Amino acid sequence: MKKILILFILLSGFIPVSGKVRLPHLIGNHMVLQRDTMAGIWGEAAPGRRVTVHPSWSRKHLRTTADSAGHWSVLLPTPGAGGPYSLVIDDGDKTVLDSIMIGEVWVCSGQSNMALTLHGERGEYVEGALQTLLEAGRYPSIRFFKMGYVSTSEPQDDCPGYWAVPNWTAISDFSAVAYHFGRTLTDALGIPVGLISASWGASSIEAWMSPESLNKLEQTDSIRFPVRKGMMKQKIPSALYNGMIHPLMRFTARGFIWYQGEGNRANYKVYDKLTAEMVKAWRDGWNNPYMPFYSVELTPFRYDDPQGIDRPLLVEAQHRAVRMIPHSGIAGTLDLGDSTNIHAPRKIEIGQRLALLALTQDYGVSGIEARGPVFQTAEFGSDGSVTVTFSDAPFGLRFQGLPSGFEICGEDRVFVPAEASIIHGRSAIRITSKKVPHPVAARYGFRNWCRGNLYNTSGIPVAPFRTDGDSPYEKLSCRIYTLGDSNGEKHDGWVDRLKIMLPGATIHNNSRSGRTIGFDNNGDRNLNALKTIDGDMADAGSFFGDPGCDVIIVCLGTNDAKAAFSDRQQEVAENFDRLLGHISDCDLVIRSKPVCIFVTPPPMDDRKAGTKYTGGNGRLASMIPHLKEIARKNGWEVIDIYHPLQSVFGLYSSDGVHMGPDGQQIVAQKIADLLVHSLDF
Repeated sequence: MKKILILFILLSGFIPVSGKVRLPHLIGNHMVLQRDTMAGIWGEAAPGRRVTVHPSWSRKHLRTTADSAGHWSVLLPTPGAGGPYSLVIDDGDKTVLDSIMIGEVWVCSGQSNMALTLHGERGEYVEGALQTLLEAGRYPSIRFFKMGYVSTSEPQDDCPGYWAVPNWTAISDFSAVAYHFGRTLTDALGIPVGLISASWGASSIEAWMSPESLNKLEQTDSIRFPVRKGMMKQKIPSALYNGMIHPLMRFTARGFIWYQGEGNRANYKVYDKLTAEMVKAWRDGWNNPYMPFYSVELTPFRYDDPQGIDRPLLVEAQHRAVRMIPHSGIAGTLDLGDSTNIHAPRKIEIGQRLALLALTQDYGVSGIEARGPVFQTAEFGSDGSVTVTFSDAPFGLRFQGLPSGFEICGEDRVFVPAEASIIHGRSAIRITSKKVPHPVAARYGFRNWCRGNLYNTSGIPVAPFRTDGDSPYEKLSCRIYTLGDSNGEKHDGWVDRLKIMLPGATIHNNSRSGRTIGFDNNGDRNLNALKTIDGDMADAGSFFGDPGCDVIIVCLGTNDAKAAFSDRQQEVAENFDRLLGHISDCDLVIRSKPVCIFVTPPPMDDRKAGTKYTGGNGRLASMIPHLKEIARKNGWEVIDIYHPLQSVFGLYSSDGVHMGPDGQQIVAQKIADLLVHSLDF
């Protein structure tokens, strides 16, 4: 019976505290109302019922009448910070809310790094969590509203959750970043703080955006937001806006903190526009164009390639967003990463740095710098040095330990580690390397995994930077022919991802679902690349015409590992050798002399793959070393995606064979990196 009652409460959308008035989950015992404002209070009663709202902090009663649908609302004047108070809502049968605090209310949103609780998740931990809990008794006026997960196609008026008082259980099960943000505000201001946590791990920013914002970007910037079959609920465009942001908009709040980005590394180029439009829609929803918005730099982590640069490229977009959004800021994290954990455990500093932005910009606190130093100018000296100056470092810079994370390059665009030293009396550093006598560019913290240690005197880290300013991928203007199977053909496959990463490239994609290296898959000779390759290459020659092509990429082998071909595995290497021979002998290759790249097939997850792939991963493990050897013998570059993805493939594939967009991005990233670092177009 108890379970049935709980289900009824959740489905009804409003939770009865007592009496006849029905209230949304946000309006309840232990809540925090924004101080010195007109706070929204709303609910449901019988249509036409007169409702009186009486706060204990005032002698005045507010009166309203439920409309024909039973909805009612008032704007309740709130005093300065204080409490606890009570609130009586009377429609003829009183509802009494107790333990209400008046203070500062912040909405805390994002993906798993914002959601990570103080007690940690799945073997992950938060540094200093025990000490934080031991000190919890000092903060009785911090209150928590932890929202449940809601992904929906229509805007909701209510959301699951309840306000909790700060006992050990509530604190340990709440966002570590949000808690330390609130705790720092309380330390500085000495007032109650209400924290509303609306986060979902692995979510993309598109899911947190309103439909109107997405439609605008589609029309003005031709950015597409497709909904794919099997898409994770937290990635569906607008689904989390509808279910987890829209229900909050009637609850008066001071501002937002935001920690997200891992789910959007693939489309870093437009992340600034997405963020700006999201913030505008949120502010419109709260009817407050000046609500502060403070975000967090994507924290250093290995991802699929520690030497890759998609993380710093996303961080660049985050900083562009801050420049586009009035009354915003960003907390630096270049010194806080963990190479083994995407959820870096040092959440205390992140919460503190977010709070410092709010304290200095919203609460009048002065005497300390809240913003990290940002690259300003670069001067290339005749002595082979690069002098870099920074903003937001009025008292200069300091290293904590030996300088690290600096790189420099010459005309060959090959970056090598560099030395750095502070120029005393200036907010500037000098970068040099004996290996690069004539540098053309320098950068800092510009790898997926790195650790920076350059700060201003307030201890805020320098943001990643590069002096050349443009993505290296954007400079590639080349012609690429791709030959693949379903992972290359599918929407958001590695070829589509490559097109996004290399906007200056012309890519002719000849990928086909079911294609093999040399077998008639399902009896179809058109799926046998060895039988169609001569015609395929003639088609490519016609497509590229006289200029020819610069790159040929082949990614095949998955379908050759099917159970149906288990007794023919000795033929795979022979077929592959013959396939490469046909490509090398075609007219397009003879006259163009393109760089030829073989991308190994990805692994399989035998637990998820169907019976037609039974044992496929083992066959791939045996097959791939031979294919790599043959490719190199024929003068081809090799990109091995099988072995790096082997231990994590299950995270990127729902069916055990085909990768989702994040996995496809890994393949595209490795191809793009090879082109950038090894080729000269």
